[in-house]
Amino acid sequence: MSKTERLSIPQVKRWLKEKSGKTSALANKVSEWANLSQNPSARVVDFGCGTGALAVEMAKRNTLAKIFGVDINDHRDHSLITPPNLDYYMIKPFSLAKESLNPELIILSQIIHHVPRKQVSAFIKDINNSLVVGGRVFIHEHEISESRIQILEKTLLTLAESISNRCLETMEVNYNFLTKHKLCELLEENNFKILKEESVQRKFVTIPQLAGNRIILAEKK
Repeated sequence: MSKTERLSIPQVKRWLKEKSGKTSALANKVSEWANLSQNPSARVVDFGCGTGALAVEMAKRNTLAKIFGVDINDHRDHSLITPPNLDYYMIKPFSLAKESLNPELIILSQIIHHVPRKQVSAFIKDINNSLVVGGRVFIHEHEISESRIQILEKTLLTLAESISNRCLETMEVNYNFLTKHKLCELLEENNFKILKEESVQRKFVTIPQLAGNRIILAEKK
């Protein structure tokens, strides 16, 4: 294999998720929980879209919907074919509302824990301000326990993601892992109503980890 043919780390991670069916399964779950079959022309933002794999899957499943893959840096896998109903945007942090995309659904998959602790509330507020009235946010995040074991969970998660992001992808990122209680509290403080939630353990992730994962669907009040 020549140098130009070598896969990047984001491509490898995307390939592993595709091979295991995890990206496809997550796209199905988002579409199901957001009830997109009843709103086929919805405007959907995949915030922190990374390689673009989930945004592509969402666009392929919801061909009448308008999908926006949004990130603050370009980590796209350019080998992916972009469906005609998918556009990409690079934006500045905390400026999604200024883009006036008017989404009815925003997806945050493994994103919130990268936001610095002191800025999480401002981030969630920006997400709320970006949505139309009655809009929803689908969150897929690490589920840190409320007990003392959370220290070990956070340490192992930080180590695993640091190796993947900083060492292998040279990404400068933050790690702010939250408990379910704290995440729900932040959502409610920023004008969201929790509609449903579910523990999904490691169903949608490829990196081995001690902590499980949780999905949450919340609606803008």
